[in-house]
Amino acid sequence: MDAENIIKYYLEGNSINNTCKKYKIGTNKFNRLLVENEIKKRTRKETNKLLISKNSNLFKHSDETKKKISLSRKKYLRENKDKHVWKNKDKFISKPCEHLKNKLKEKGIDYVEEIQPLENRFYSIDIAIKNMKIGIEVNGNQHYNKDKELKTYYKDRHDNIIKNGWVLYEVYYTKCYDDNFIDTLIDDINGIDKVNLDFNMVEKKLNKCQCGNSIKRESKMCIKCYAYNRRKVNRPNKEVLTKDIELLGYSGTGRKYNVSDNTIRKWLK
Repeated sequence: MDAENIIKYYLEGNSINNTCKKYKIGTNKFNRLLVENEIKKRTRKETNKLLISKNSNLFKHSDETKKKISLSRKKYLRENKDKHVWKNKDKFISKPCEHLKNKLKEKGIDYVEEIQPLENRFYSIDIAIKNMKIGIEVNGNQHYNKDKELKTYYKDRHDNIIKNGWVLYEVYYTKCYDDNFIDTLIDDINGIDKVNLDFNMVEKKLNKCQCGNSIKRESKMCIKCYAYNRRKVNRPNKEVLTKDIELLGYSGTGRKYNVSDNTIRKWLK
């Protein structure tokens, strides 16, 4: 068995199945070969990523195809306005935006939700007072650069809408919980006062595991630490484990640590 070429062929990005077929060996032999040479088996995700990088041209649309898809999508949305993502009932609900809507209702402001202000563009305004051509957009950090200026897409969107006779207020989400700001905003809409839209950007706090890895807000630890804490047996380091296998074999080593021989093989990966 040509172990060197088998491993080389696999490391070049070929799948286990293709490697085994080419060199006419079984998957068990191939897996043993990886263990003996201390080579980590690729996950399916890693294999797919490698496949895409090797054949990037096969997974890319040409400019012509992109244009066709774009025109087709635009035609569909023009003919089915209720199918737009902003009209989807299951879309993400912004709590600050909902809070502002409720406050406007309390103040007697009549508005429309998710209106498309321009016929030729699929923009959607969060809150619109249609008869006055006034719109209110509630924005999060993702809408702004670090200098608090709107990102290019949102800036172009803003400019296109106001060019068509609309007044568009870009409101940072924390302002929606400020009653004084909301009162001033309503006064501005009614032409009584001028609202200040300046804001202090809130930095998103990352939740960290004790090991330093980033985790979700509701999580207590990362996947690696969770898996480690669930271990019922203290594992030896790789050097000790390798020596035990040389002396006792997989089954003998398994008995030493009160686990199966397959578990010992997994510990080696």
